[in-house]
Amino acid sequence: MKYAITVLLLCYTLIASAQEQNSSGILIGNFYRTKVDMVVQQFDYIKEDTLPYRYIAKAGAKFTIIGIKNSEIIIKFWHFNDTNTQSQLEKDFAKTGSDLLYIDKSANDKHFVVQTTVLNGKTESYNGKSTSFVWGITTLPVKLRFGNSDGREFQFSSNFNIGTNAGIQWAFKGRKSQNLNLLFGVGISSVQVDSASTEGKQKESITAAAFTPSLGVVYGYERMQVGIYTGMDFTGGALSKKWVYQSKPWLAVGIGFALFQKDKQEEAGQGDN
Repeated sequence: MKYAITVLLLCYTLIASAQEQNSSGILIGNFYRTKVDMVVQQFDYIKEDTLPYRYIAKAGAKFTIIGIKNSEIIIKFWHFNDTNTQSQLEKDFAKTGSDLLYIDKSANDKHFVVQTTVLNGKTESYNGKSTSFVWGITTLPVKLRFGNSDGREFQFSSNFNIGTNAGIQWAFKGRKSQNLNLLFGVGISSVQVDSASTEGKQKESITAAAFTPSLGVVYGYERMQVGIYTGMDFTGGALSKKWVYQSKPWLAVGIGFALFQKDKQEEAGQGDN
């Protein structure tokens, strides 16, 4: 059991470390939104060179980071629609001069560059709608074990437990990172077995290991996660026949101990402007 706990804690450390490293700086594939009007320059993605055409992206325009080239960030705007952008003809897209044009549907599928300093000052991180496979490590500080009319008492349990969870995450679009997760987990727990929890069959109080499958619904907001879990504890050997809470459902409010690591994206999160 000590070996298993050590491995799980090591996994948590690695996950948390990776999350911290990935959370700093500008990452390719991340979504952003302009806070104010922002000037961008067209970019030839094939030749990897800038073109002499500059445009204004209106406040609220969403885009994806495509690449990083020195101090310039290569971006691609989400598709513009006629209903919510200023309309201009395709032939006017390459217009030059002192009067800059607003970017609209004619910019669809084209690439642009913006300076890193401009990106950091005039834009904000944006989250797209997506469905992904996620996994992580969770600990449940308190379990509620239910009683019944046969003498099993209601019980608060705060023994050690840690488990690995995996499932589906539905992320919502918006400026703040929000998501809903449906997770299946397996883990190990320490459970208290005594005379009261065995109907007098176990005289001495002992701490035993238990295998713990669980099912949880977790809401995430930025780096905080709160969820409701249910599951069962299974002890082994002779204790499994004595312990009155063996395989009986429990309820817990859980806090994410390590933020879930996205592993596989099932549906693109990019939408329209």
